[in-house]
Amino acid sequence: MSILFSDIREFTATSEKLSPEQNFKFINDYLEIMVPIVRKNNGFVDKFIGDAIMAIFPENADDAIHCALEMQAAIPEVNTKISKYLDKGIENGIGINI
Repeated sequence: MSILFSDIREFTATSEKLSPEQNFKFINDYLEIMVPIVRKNNGFVDKFIGDAIMAIFPENADDAIHCALEMQAAIPEVNTKISKYLDKGIENGIGINI
């Protein structure tokens, strides 16, 4: 079993610049892209911790690694989606315990 943690870098500073409605849209736009990537790679979301995702990959450590790579590759898509209300893109950090 492998566990993946992913979070948005500087989320607190970024969210402080947004209205509550924009924050809600921001986190949902992010999760709409990231959660399906977890599922596609044979994982499941155990919990959301603020902006962080904790996902479990019960079968194979490679699933978690592939998921992390796909999540990183999806950041430009997230940035395009959130550009309506954020003037700069985001970065995410990912850690895996194998």
